[in-house]
Amino acid sequence: MILVSAAVTYRLILHERAMEIGVMRVIGFSGKDLYLVLWTEIIVLGFISMAAGFVLAQILSFIVSLLSFSWFPGFEIFLKDGRLKTLLLPSTMLINTLSVFVVLVMLGLVPSFRASLKKLPKLLSGEPF
Repeated sequence: MILVSAAVTYRLILHERAMEIGVMRVIGFSGKDLYLVLWTEIIVLGFISMAAGFVLAQILSFIVSLLSFSWFPGFEIFLKDGRLKTLLLPSTMLINTLSVFVVLVMLGLVPSFRASLKKLPKLLSGEPF
């Protein structure tokens, strides 16, 4: 679901930025330069999104840890000191981070390559990728 959602979003972003990409080509960016710009954006936005998601998850985890679940029968196996706590294992976080970036590479590879190689008249006309 995340792959499909991110792929559709990225294709829409490229479609909306077709004129901007065309202007970049007009001022002298080559296809490789555009490819580098698009990939830098993907990686930087990936890191920013992951950091923002981590901070939001920490805030929500703290709020949930303030709630008491001791009234729920059998739920004590999930509690630590009577509160729900998150367990963040470095290996799991690394695997999750790497899997997100693999998804980003998979979804950005073809559309950014097509956008960087598209002919200038087609870019400036707003023709879809």
